[in-house]
Amino acid sequence: MKQSRVGTFETNSSSSHALVISETADYNMTIIPNEADGSITIPAIDFDEAEEQVHFNDPLTKASYLVAGILEPYNEDVLGSSYLGGLMDLLLETIKEHTGARVVKYALGGDQGNVLDPGIFEEAFKSKDTLKRYLFNNGSSMIIHYKG
Repeated sequence: MKQSRVGTFETNSSSSHALVISETADYNMTIIPNEADGSITIPAIDFDEAEEQVHFNDPLTKASYLVAGILEPYNEDVLGSSYLGGLMDLLLETIKEHTGARVVKYALGGDQGNVLDPGIFEEAFKSKDTLKRYLFNNGSSMIIHYKG
């Protein structure tokens, strides 16, 4: 892997993934909890089904991408389950606090299309504020480009 710019990672893979995190604390997006039980479920999304270039900026899709990176078996081997468990706890707690949900859970089965380098998704976890700006600011997005 070659890093030519801070926070930008390039590989010889047929795809590229990028997170854009707004610098402003303008939390202009949210997720509405389920009315019946006050819960939020982060969906499992197969990102490898994306078209040639896709920008996602809705909070649930961005959260699903982070969950896919946390659950990626390669990342568990490299970073360890305890560290990744801490990232998952931070993600779920941040969503719970911002939305007022009673419970935040995630569906299993999503796939980001290839091994997601931790250097990409870890940028969102630098602090709770950074994670919140990534998830809930419409100026933040996740971009996938397949050269298929």
